[in-house]
Amino acid sequence: MISKIITKLNTLHPTLPIYGNEIMEEEVNTSPSYFLYRNTNRMKRGANGRGLYREFNLFFVTTEGLEIDIATIAETLSDGTGLYFVNSEEDYGKLMAIDKSAMMITMTFT
Repeated sequence: MISKIITKLNTLHPTLPIYGNEIMEEEVNTSPSYFLYRNTNRMKRGANGRGLYREFNLFFVTTEGLEIDIATIAETLSDGTGLYFVNSEEDYGKLMAIDKSAMMITMTFT
């Protein structure tokens, strides 16, 4: 599944790096905008109460004010990956490693 997600993200944003949980401080320092994914162990019960779904989080982080189209990403990743878009949140803060302000969009899928 991860390889399909990376392929689809690369077609939408070919110049942005995509990191998993293994992102290093050097990569944060050299990448003003990037995607980060996390396949969590958090589970959610389905609408009918029978199915269990694992949460998948995709983060977009930018220190340069780059904009992305969340709807297009959600639709693209839902096509052929088995992911269903749940919601998105936007946060502003400071990346401690590089002492820069950043915007982070969290997109949650099940």
